[in-house]
Amino acid sequence: MRKPYFLLFMLLLTAIAQAQIISFADVNFKNQLLSSTTNTNPNYYLVAADQMGNDIVVDTNGDGEIDAQEALLVYKLTVQGNLTNPNDPLNLTSLSGIEYFTNITDLNCADNQLTSLDVSALTNLVNFRCERNNLTDLNIQGITTLSQFYFGSNQLPNLDLSANTQLSHLGCDNNQITQLDLSQTPLLTRLFCNDNLLTTLDVSPTTHLAVLRCQNNLLTDLDLSGGQGTGSLHAYNNPLVSLNMKSGYTYSYQMLANLNLQDCPTLSYVCVDDFNLEGFRTKLDDYGYTNCNLNSYCSFVPGGAYTNVQGTTRFDAAADGCGQEDGVFPHLRISVSSGSQSGTFIANDSGDYSIALQAGMHTLTPVLEHPEYFAVSPTSVSVSLPVFQAPDPVQDFCVTSIGTHADLASVIIPIGIARPGFDAHYKILYRNQGNVVLSGQVKLTFMDALMDFVTASQPVSVTQPNELYFDYNDLLPFETRQILVTFNLNSPVEDPAVNSGDDLGFDTVIFPIVGDVYDADNFGSLKQKAVNSFDPNDKTCLEGTTVGPEMAGQYVHYMIRFENTGTAEAVNIVVKDMIDLAKFDIASLVPLDGSHDFYTRIKGDKVEFIFENIHLPFDDANNDGYVVFKIKTKPTLVLGDTFSNTASIYFDYNHPIVTEPAVTAIALLQNQDFAFESYFALYPNPATDVLQITATQDLELSSLGVYNVLGELVLAVPNARQVKAIDVSMLKTGTYFVKIQSSKGNTVAQFLKR
Repeated sequence: MRKPYFLLFMLLLTAIAQAQIISFADVNFKNQLLSSTTNTNPNYYLVAADQMGNDIVVDTNGDGEIDAQEALLVYKLTVQGNLTNPNDPLNLTSLSGIEYFTNITDLNCADNQLTSLDVSALTNLVNFRCERNNLTDLNIQGITTLSQFYFGSNQLPNLDLSANTQLSHLGCDNNQITQLDLSQTPLLTRLFCNDNLLTTLDVSPTTHLAVLRCQNNLLTDLDLSGGQGTGSLHAYNNPLVSLNMKSGYTYSYQMLANLNLQDCPTLSYVCVDDFNLEGFRTKLDDYGYTNCNLNSYCSFVPGGAYTNVQGTTRFDAAADGCGQEDGVFPHLRISVSSGSQSGTFIANDSGDYSIALQAGMHTLTPVLEHPEYFAVSPTSVSVSLPVFQAPDPVQDFCVTSIGTHADLASVIIPIGIARPGFDAHYKILYRNQGNVVLSGQVKLTFMDALMDFVTASQPVSVTQPNELYFDYNDLLPFETRQILVTFNLNSPVEDPAVNSGDDLGFDTVIFPIVGDVYDADNFGSLKQKAVNSFDPNDKTCLEGTTVGPEMAGQYVHYMIRFENTGTAEAVNIVVKDMIDLAKFDIASLVPLDGSHDFYTRIKGDKVEFIFENIHLPFDDANNDGYVVFKIKTKPTLVLGDTFSNTASIYFDYNHPIVTEPAVTAIALLQNQDFAFESYFALYPNPATDVLQITATQDLELSSLGVYNVLGELVLAVPNARQVKAIDVSMLKTGTYFVKIQSSKGNTVAQFLKR
């Protein structure tokens, strides 16, 4: 008889469990549940609904109580109060008992007086709203289904979202939150965290974030580069210093209208993709942030997803195929095209390249400086890339010789300044541009009367007045070697003196010249001014401020110097050069030398020399850097034309330093012994009738003449010692040159006649 009694006992126990009455700490919560009806009036305030969204009566048995079985019938529950009405019957202070409603997917308990809430038992919860309470403690642990969660206008100092991996909408505005960990919320698309105490905000795990409200916080840096583009951003009233929105996302005018950065007076740097620069510049100007630096140099890869195509170029000297034993081919120019877009990447000195490309079809074509000397394989390669490919694809190039071609080149560059009375340092670069091994000599010509040779990094084989010779042996194809030379300059009290503003001339030539295919670049020339003080960030044309008409269509050399004058290391430095395409052939640009490892990017008329991760020190002994390149002028340049170039130097996130333009004129009167402007003033320029000439130092003039751009004497001035003005009224409109012979030597100045 025990078995039937036992079964009866179990049935009674189950019935009791199924009919368990829920005890509610807040009677208003219970009363709200009891008030639920199946009213179909569209204006009716829905309390409870079933799985299909139909409103239901929670107290199904009408006993005036809510039991556990009835709670399981509820899938949507609204117990929202009315804070504008103090007589509202809700104003709930507790939701104790909610743990029995384990099937709930939607819960709205906003606008109440809750101070603590634990909903961790509601493991099916998808949408949850509890805004405008007095919550200081909220437990949502274990709810992996939660998608939309709004708990703004409470007093929560923090919240653990580690289990809520399905969150798409999060509203935590108007709380006391000091930290917000979003590392486990990768699906988040909308985030409202404004009006808190956040000092940092890492949204990098949320790669689909489209809407962000983070205004009225304590944020100094905000990085939105990791996603697919935040189309709506409110970040106003923050002490922002930097903002990174380089995400590969195109911001239209309408999208920029959804960008609010008002009241961020400390904002000093914004990073966006190149194609967004114009729109963001307008936006920042509208706010009056004219001192805010805007560029794309926070990273050197495209915003958004990308793949690095990388490789190395080698020279197959033995014609047996390229291998690790073969030497590298430096500075290979690689043209990259994708649809209507194109650009150029120039590999580094080690022959390595790495090009970041976004999804799509891309064609890489190597371009040789001397295709008559060499062939390259493959001649081009097309790569079809997904959004992201791992590992990065590798594409090497192999260069082989065509025939036998001897081609040498030399150039001399200054390392530092030429200060009268002090040592001046120079670097001679000589290079084998051909495809045969060569041996010979390098000759350096200098102004022996104005300086004394001190030392060189390799032995001098022959010394003659004004000349030094250096031997070299077995210079391999593509090999570049250097000779470091030091001279001590005469001081202003020596005879002859070197003064600030004087021109110093150096010439190099590399032998053999006989048999050289292109012997013009065997010769190098440097015109350098002696200075006492200088701008450490500058650009100079090594050939000087004037060149002869024979230089039209030929290579000229530029040196851009930079110096870290800050108080911390400069991690990345970009030298940006906008090339005048009417005066220069940008396809001929060749990087020659740099103080640190760099690579080059070209797009349109923009050239970027990128010194990435060089960590340039700020101490005076080690804070200098430079880049040297050559480029051909257009062959259409004629006498009287000028060509100029200016560089912008970016140190990390700081405003660019813009160099003074390096202006060079094509003229027949390029040889002068000292700088005109150091000893004479010429005004007005342009001149209409009378050109005034004033000596600023005590010099004795022996002759003075005016020449046209053809080098023809058009006006001889007698009694030059007493001349202070020249009548130029009879001259035709155009460009002219004044040439003065004096006790110091010859000098030339250019002026315009109206």
